[in-house]
Amino acid sequence: MGRLLSNIYKFSTRNLSKNAFLEHAALNDADFLTSREIPNYCPPIRGFTSSLKHKDIHCCVGSFLSNNYTVLHRELDDKVFIIVHIGLSNLSNMRHCYILHNSTSNVIFERMMSLHPHHNYLPISPKLDFPPSFNKDFSILTKPADFLHWQNIINRDLIKIIETPKIHYIHEINGKDLYVYSYYKDAPKGKTVDAQVGYTCLFANGLISN
Repeated sequence: MGRLLSNIYKFSTRNLSKNAFLEHAALNDADFLTSREIPNYCPPIRGFTSSLKHKDIHCCVGSFLSNNYTVLHRELDDKVFIIVHIGLSNLSNMRHCYILHNSTSNVIFERMMSLHPHHNYLPISPKLDFPPSFNKDFSILTKPADFLHWQNIINRDLIKIIETPKIHYIHEINGKDLYVYSYYKDAPKGKTVDAQVGYTCLFANGLISN
């Protein structure tokens, strides 16, 4: 009985999420792709949620603020991840980095760090002039050898973008790939998908302008 109820709940969540993605596609002239179409038409979405167990249910591919993006519904364990991916083709390869709110789930944080066990917290130097609110609420994690790389990139303009949303997104940057994640137990709404896409494109432009 418990498994049946779980399957019904999952089916309902997927349908609600599908409606949200279809709404996003219609409003933003994006292409909607089903799980069967994703392998053929969607660029690979890797990052810390990629595993042998994850399931990609549907996605949209579109363009906003001069960025080509993919937004994806991915299921892993008991969570629904909405992931926006942008290829940073105008930048040289970026060193791997996480930027996240300190309220991020411990389970998710442990998964992230298990994949990059040598990452550490970027030291907060007065020379960086980070706002106290950012130092209190957010963390930047990368290899100690890459601290200077990121200290030269993260500035007040980028921090202002990071601090603006009410939803606490997780950022993962690696090479020419930017991933911005949110996670839920229930299905997202269309406006939630829109907001995350808009935020990711704005953040990408902030990185590029640096």
